[in-house]
Amino acid sequence: MGRANTIAFYPTDQDTFWVGASFGGIWKTTDGGQSYVNLNDDLPHNSIADIMIDPSNPDRIFVALSDIIWNSPSGIGVYESTDGGINFSPTSLTFSLIDGIRIYEMDRNPNNPAEFLVATSNGIYRTTDYFATNSNVQSGSFTSVKYNLNSNNVLVGGASGQRSSKNFYF
Repeated sequence: MGRANTIAFYPTDQDTFWVGASFGGIWKTTDGGQSYVNLNDDLPHNSIADIMIDPSNPDRIFVALSDIIWNSPSGIGVYESTDGGINFSPTSLTFSLIDGIRIYEMDRNPNNPAEFLVATSNGIYRTTDYFATNSNVQSGSFTSVKYNLNSNNVLVGGASGQRSSKNFYF
């Protein structure tokens, strides 16, 4: 599988989860990790930086195609599956490998399931419509992003280890 970068869990079944690997793609288990099925046969990139499962529709999966380590493949964007990971399609957040942009982390607004923030080496990207559209809302290089549960305050981490809190009033 390669180095594991991320794990995402099915909302109601602790034995079902997905693992994203640096050079091995996305893998799914339904038996608590006893066996895995590879889901990335139709993905153009097999480095997975992050996985987000839609809690209201677990067949809807978003994956960030990138590696998080500087000497590994950069990112090409966020892809979506609506059939549990059998097929994936690109969303509006796409890059070219030659751009050298890394995608490090995604987070979903706990109060709005269609809204995500994505931390990249090219800034923070935001979508409010499940990646039908997106915009760069903060320039810079960010390795982490987390929504606060009770406000629009977002914790972001920089590529040089700095941490800060950003107020995003959208």
